[in-house]
Amino acid sequence: MSSLGNSIKELRQRYGMTIKELSDKSGVGQSTISEIETGKAKNPKSETLSKLASVLNVTIDELMADKWDDQYNENGKLSEQIKRIESLEFLTPEDALKFILEQPALMAYGGYDLDKMTDDEIMGLANDMLFAMKLSIEKMKRK
Repeated sequence: MSSLGNSIKELRQRYGMTIKELSDKSGVGQSTISEIETGKAKNPKSETLSKLASVLNVTIDELMADKWDDQYNENGKLSEQIKRIESLEFLTPEDALKFILEQPALMAYGGYDLDKMTDDEIMGLANDMLFAMKLSIEKMKRK
């Protein structure tokens, strides 16, 4: 089983969902989900991953992480990585640009040309991304 497949299966089970329920909520076919979970589907479409990630309340990057469970310790507390995101603040456009470039899912289908963006646009994009991540973290804390 692939790490992506493991992540999806673990999250699905954590939410108490069957493959059928995840399929119904995401609009992704049951066979596709099963093939991803078993590692048979090696390169699922980003649209498919986006739909699954949305239902599972994670980012595509988190789905593709090698060890999703490492984000939580045995008490369910957030890891240092997530705590870092919660306290992150951009002081310069360079810091903001570095953060944006660390988000491969955004770069894969975001359609942004960073070379044509102003410093204010880069700061705005990074802050929007950070806000979305923090919102997702808050949703996970409430579960």
